[in-house]
Amino acid sequence: MKLRYLLPCAVALLGFSIADAQSVSTSSIPHLEKRGQATQLMVDGAIRETESVSPSAAAVALYERSHRVYQGLYPALKPIYGQIVGL
Repeated sequence: MKLRYLLPCAVALLGFSIADAQSVSTSSIPHLEKRGQATQLMVDGAIRETESVSPSAAAVALYERSHRVYQGLYPALKPIYGQIVGL
């Protein structure tokens, strides 16, 4: 007697599962899209920002000093690059 109720319940649950799976937007599922000659992997929301961190004033000052040194490297090494090319 109980078995005759089991099959309709199982079919109903399966139907709900299929309906839920079909209600998921296809744009939220990673998929491949052809764009011109390229095929791209499309994802929606792969990265979520959870917090933002700002550097301390001391770190900013160090970054700025280091960047000025870095900016001066190319002009200072330019003659050496010419020598390397001539090897």
